[in-house]
Amino acid sequence: MFEDLLNKYPWEIVKERIYNSSIEDVKSAIYKDLKHPEDFFALLSPAADTFLEELAVLSQKITRMRFGNIIQLYAPLYISNECINSCVYCGFNKKNEIKRVTLSHEMVEEESRILYQLDSDTFCF
Repeated sequence: MFEDLLNKYPWEIVKERIYNSSIEDVKSAIYKDLKHPEDFFALLSPAADTFLEELAVLSQKITRMRFGNIIQLYAPLYISNECINSCVYCGFNKKNEIKRVTLSHEMVEEESRILYQLDSDTFCF
């Protein structure tokens, strides 16, 4: 489980490992076939700054390997903009003075129909 893995690494240790990574650590992490979670420290380190092109190539390779040449888009259906949280990045933040709405079952069905009927030409760039 990801949470278990995350809890193995207290922030002070993570920070130390990131800032103590060398250029050799970065090269090793980029070029070895089987990556380990520990390699992530080197890839986040200041020592990795000069390897941005290699990191971009590696990222593209891994993405294509896992997902192929596919771009997936989705259109979210917001059923409500009522919220009890204060996330600074969110337009639905409870502190924002906006009109709050919760869709009825009929409105959800209508919005779903509209999204379903949209064809791919609508999303051409």
